[in-house]
Amino acid sequence: VQALMFESANVLWVGTTQGLCRLDIESGTVTRILLPGIQDCIIRALFRDSAGTVWVGSENGLFRRDAGSDTFTVYRHNPAGPNTLGDNIVMSFFEDDDGTFLVGTSYGLDIMDRAKGGFSHFRSDLIDMRSISDNWIKTIYCDRTGILWFGTNGGANKLDPRKSSFNHYMHHPINTNSLSNNYIRYIAGDRDGYVWIATDSGGLNRFSPGE
Repeated sequence: VQALMFESANVLWVGTTQGLCRLDIESGTVTRILLPGIQDCIIRALFRDSAGTVWVGSENGLFRRDAGSDTFTVYRHNPAGPNTLGDNIVMSFFEDDDGTFLVGTSYGLDIMDRAKGGFSHFRSDLIDMRSISDNWIKTIYCDRTGILWFGTNGGANKLDPRKSSFNHYMHHPINTNSLSNNYIRYIAGDRDGYVWIATDSGGLNRFSPGE
């Protein structure tokens, strides 16, 4: 199991390494959901937006469930189309209060225009230290102050939406207070305002915005 998402109190979507399923919790019935054009694809992320639309991130594109059915609209990267999905490996989603829809891929962060189906891209730039530190956007979290956090394979990144630059938090061997590992699995917060950063083989980190 790679991803879980409740569509309602009794309906749980389950993304696995062999495709997508939907569980009716009350009856225990599991329904296999077939995505167009692929079979047994790894499902990386599941998301239900403010309009109730279900989004599926896979290793073979982005899928939007069409309202009232189990048919899907597919979005994939096209090298000839600069406004297409940045990469076909989709790992994370986020929607803010203004309806801005973020899609994390293995080749940077995309902002999707859901009305037109187009994408704007934000990618790591080794020359620009204000850019995101790495292109593998594995998790997205918004803290209670409105700051966006991005977990990547190259550390954690913090973005104030009112600004256009990223702050980087990375592992430094000689600094015991630095991030324990640069491979980020998940970022979440608690009611006290702490940001918790789970890493791959580096354990759990707690960040206090006031420290």
